[in-house]
Amino acid sequence: MKVGTVLSLSVNEQNEKNNQQYSCKIIDIQEHLYFIDYPKNDATGKTTIFFEGTQLSAKFVAKDQKVYTFQTKVVARRKMGDIPVLVLYFPGRQELSTIQRRDFVRVKTAVDVSVHCIDKEPVQTFSTSTVDISGGGTAIVTPYHITLHKGELLDIWIVLPFKSTNYHYVHTTGKVIRHFQKEKNLYYASIEFLEISNFDREKVIQYCFQKQLEDK
Repeated sequence: MKVGTVLSLSVNEQNEKNNQQYSCKIIDIQEHLYFIDYPKNDATGKTTIFFEGTQLSAKFVAKDQKVYTFQTKVVARRKMGDIPVLVLYFPGRQELSTIQRRDFVRVKTAVDVSVHCIDKEPVQTFSTSTVDISGGGTAIVTPYHITLHKGELLDIWIVLPFKSTNYHYVHTTGKVIRHFQKEKNLYYASIEFLEISNFDREKVIQYCFQKQLEDK
């Protein structure tokens, strides 16, 4: 983790309503103390203030594109200049747990997608929608006239409609895992994200959590 890393937080309380998710950024690091801006509720976009002693679970995407989680707590509320911040305790790298790619939250949702088939000559493009999505990949509907092959590379733009921040545009290179006929005149492609920024992957994960809350 470094300054600028996005953290996804949840409160470690059984009575925490609907397991709300919050997003924040690390703005300073001093040994085992991480200074973050005030978290925003992913569903509402409203700033949230946690009191000292609040126990939290934190997740972040590292340089190796893996998602890590750790347990933390709020140890102080301070100001850095004119910026109010929360101070979290970081227990050390030995306390990090990895969330495997297969463990990414996957949600069924239809969001807009633009696809460029960069392995084809000439390059084919089409617009479609997702069937489901997770931090590790997506399934999309493909036009009947498009044939995709296992291992084929795609350049993809995904539009994520957030309640609080309108739209976020995710750019990624994806690899076709499977292309199959779901039913008559309906074809799906399963795609694994290959080259995607930590920030964009975190946005996808946040969107999935938001959709989970909406579906409850």
